[in-house]
This record gives sequence, structure tokens and C-alpha cells, in this order.
Amino acid sequence: MNTALNDSSCGLPPLPPGFDVTAEFPITRNWTFFNHAGVAPISARAAAEIQRFAREACDDSYLTGRWYHKIEQVRKVAAQFINAQVEEIAFIKNTSEGIAFVANGLDWKPGDEIISTAVEYPSNVYPWMDVAQRCGARHIMLPETHGRIDLQIVLNAVTPRTRMILRFAWMPAALNAARIIFPECWPWGHPCNF
Repeated sequence: MNTALNDSSCGLPPLPPGFDVTAEFPITRNWTFFNHAGVAPISARAAAEIQRFAREACDDSYLTGRWYHKIEQVRKVAAQFINAQVEEIAFIKNTSEGIAFVANGLDWKPGDEIISTAVEYPSNVYPWMDVAQRCGARHIMLPETHGRIDLQIVLNAVTPRTRMILRFAWMPAALNAARIIFPECWPWGHPCNF
């Protein structure tokens, strides 16, 4: 087991006792992988579940009702995980589709502001660019310097017209920044996507 991954000095919670990184992520036997989850290798558990699903699709498809039962189980676990109601959990094709649903589901007014970085992943920013164009919103793309977005630049960009602050997916310490930024947004009731 890789003890470096259990080192709490990196700011991550410890792995569960007995968690075997190499068994769960077989790719680590041959590679050190530093890419993000969008294109990362899947875990052994995920691979096993995909194989189980493929077998069911081949043998029974949806006719046994197991798929529907499993969907409801997963929705319940996901809701508990994020402290939501089961009715608030929906399955979508991918992140881009989800972002588009949110972008198109808000009641935008001319002059509303959307804050993002200038180096955001393209499919994460296109829906917001579309909203700005169609609805007269203002899309503010913050510059990066040496691979970082200065937190004060973000805070300075927030105004009472800010309706959305996009997560800074490519920026180091994005979660810590979100913890700091979110309280700044909340007094105005802004949805914040971190």
C-alpha cells in the first residue's frame, strides 16, 4: 500500500484502513497517473460494475426491473452523500449537459454577471458564453498569472449583479478558494458553482 497517500500533511483525509491503492487502481502497478478525473483510469470497482451492467444488458436488459431498483438505490446514496433530497438527484449524460441545464434553467436578466477564469475548460464555459450572448448577461473572465487566479481578484469581481461564479477547475487549491469565496457570495443569494 502506498503510505504517501495516507500522509495527512497533504491536506487529504486518510484512506480507510486496509484500502489497497494498487488493487483498487491497477494502473498504478505500471504508471504514475496525474491527470484529472475527466480522463482518468477507472477503479477496479467501477470496472466490475460496468461489466455487471453489460452482462445484464446482454441477458435481461431492463425487463427484470433491476436497473430501476439500482437507479433508486444510487439516487438515495448520492442524496445522503451531499445532504440533499432524493428528488433533487438526477442522472445526466455528462458534466457539459449538467452545466447547460443549470445555465439555461436560471432566469437571466440583462446585466447579470457570470464570473469564470479565462483558462476554464472549454465545454465548462461555452454554456455561460451562450447565456451572456442570448440574455445580455456579462461574462467576466478573470486572468491567471503563473497558473493561478489571485483570490482577491475574484473577490473584487463580485458585485450585487453577480449571479454565478464558476468553479476554478484548473486552479490549485480550488476547494480552499471555494470555502473562502462562498461566504462572500451568500449575502447576495448568488448560486455558486464550485
